[in-house]
Amino acid sequence: MIEVQKFDGYLINYTQLCEEAGLGDLEKNEENLKALAAACYRMWGKDMFTHLDGGFFLAIHDRSSDEYVIGRDRFGIRSGYYVSREGTPFCFGTSAVEVLSAAGLKAELDMKSLQLYLTFSFVPGPGTMFAGVSKLMPGQYIVYGQGQMKKVQYWMPVYEAKGGVSLAEWERQLDEVLRRSVSGLPLDEHTHALLSSGVDSAYLAAISGIKRTHTACFSSSFFHEEDGAQRTAEVLGIENTLHVIDTDRYLESIPELLTCLEEPCGDASEPALYLLCRELPADCRAVLSAEGIDELFGGYHICRASLRKASYWKLPRWFRRFAAVIGDRFPCIPGRWLMMTGERDISEFPGNTLVFGKRGVRRILKGKLPEADPYETVRECCGSGDGMDMITTICDHDLRLVFCWGILQSIDRISRATGIRFYLPFVSKQVFDTAAAIPSRFKVTENTGKLVFRRTAMRTLPEEICSRRKIGFETPVSRWLQQKEFADQVRAAFRTSEGARFFRRKELDRIWKGFERKPAKYWRQIWTIYMFLRWYDVFAQ
Repeated sequence: MIEVQKFDGYLINYTQLCEEAGLGDLEKNEENLKALAAACYRMWGKDMFTHLDGGFFLAIHDRSSDEYVIGRDRFGIRSGYYVSREGTPFCFGTSAVEVLSAAGLKAELDMKSLQLYLTFSFVPGPGTMFAGVSKLMPGQYIVYGQGQMKKVQYWMPVYEAKGGVSLAEWERQLDEVLRRSVSGLPLDEHTHALLSSGVDSAYLAAISGIKRTHTACFSSSFFHEEDGAQRTAEVLGIENTLHVIDTDRYLESIPELLTCLEEPCGDASEPALYLLCRELPADCRAVLSAEGIDELFGGYHICRASLRKASYWKLPRWFRRFAAVIGDRFPCIPGRWLMMTGERDISEFPGNTLVFGKRGVRRILKGKLPEADPYETVRECCGSGDGMDMITTICDHDLRLVFCWGILQSIDRISRATGIRFYLPFVSKQVFDTAAAIPSRFKVTENTGKLVFRRTAMRTLPEEICSRRKIGFETPVSRWLQQKEFADQVRAAFRTSEGARFFRRKELDRIWKGFERKPAKYWRQIWTIYMFLRWYDVFAQ
């Protein structure tokens, strides 16, 4: 007997799977998703995961063999946790805290994960901030039976660029697959969309037919994301609601946010996303988000900059290692991102969110620390990167490291806490397979990111929208920290007993002095430490 104990998420290829399983035209709901999962397991056994496309965490109890099978989607759209400490009962679920409680484990801080958090600004898998609890990796399933645990990686990204296909033909194919990915979702009048000033969300809103969108902005905004979003809404003839966030509400939301995230996150946009989701109208039950396009098609500035600075990785390794030491010590130095990310060869690219290097982490933390090598984490999450060109490597590592553990993890946790379901149609196997076949020269040039996507979007949107430069969902935290009231609240966390317990006072003072001279260069270090201290205050209770 097959018992599907949990199916959390959605399937883009739901209709196709129902046909293959002979289940007819089943309405898309939680019970039918479980019925479909059971049918897929009976047809394909554990190979079923290779047939599923979407975002999910799935738990099956095969009573005939008395085995538990838990699996996660390819990209990590939905969270999954399990107990990894020997001598404890096998427990799993979609919450680290619930798994910890079910296993009867005492909450203990994992110091290796703390070090990795201070490096990346998020906690990369498979570890968590709680000792004894692990994250299921994307594209992985676990079989547990007779006291034995077996981990199987059922999917890994494969990039095989196809030659002989014109840019115009790639535009046509990409447009077709993106539209097909959207059409596979259960969209209705209760589904809205998130809208920024960029081309990604504008294209998604246009092809989905969604008529109600939402934009987060700030009362003291210096980035004016709302201007472009409002212009896009006017062009598309859709309703867009601005959700204005001020400093008081931003800071007040942090304990609630950290409770739902269960781990600290140094991304300053997360409190804004949390507040936006809390303020969505009552009739909004799901939102569309265009996440994934930047990672799949090279939308980040670092891709273009890396092309211009490609010769840096050809310099002797001893020189790049020395430069990384300088960049780690002095955040205000020009070109720090290249110095920090260029310490190793491009095959070990650690993503574009580095805050402290390994040396910097050990410099600011007190006590004897377990070994925590960020490059070991890169290899565990991303593999060797053999045979990939520079742009493909950067995109792949951003997809499997920063995007998975820094963005998707937070979106999933916020979704659960607010009751708003997120649909990410561009994060799917069919979209990835198309992106992986497109040569890098059609994705990124020295002056343009996600070239093929922008040209694809021009089939639907005016050039004025498609050619906008990427702003990113920036927050004015750097500016807010220059205001006394905001800064005093952050400084207060640094002066707590927890601040004294974990961090060297001299180093914290040095960072604050650096911020007073160069706010834009030091604020992320301050914010990353602050979010850990607030997290510890929440969970130490």
